[in-house]
Amino acid sequence: MAQAFGHAGLPHDLRASEGIATWAYAQTWRVKGQAWDSGKKLVPLTGDWRSHLRAS
Repeated sequence: MAQAFGHAGLPHDLRASEGIATWAYAQTWRVKGQAWDSGKKLVPLTGDWRSHLRAS
């Protein structure tokens, strides 16, 4: 993402974006919320969300 933002001349802060994403997913997981599954449907957020976030 940082590279794409840089090429487009957009300001970015990868560390801040990761922190915000981690906070948002943690809140969603805590209340047994749902997340998009490949942009097709909403599914319950599982406990392995952290590993998926790190992989991206």
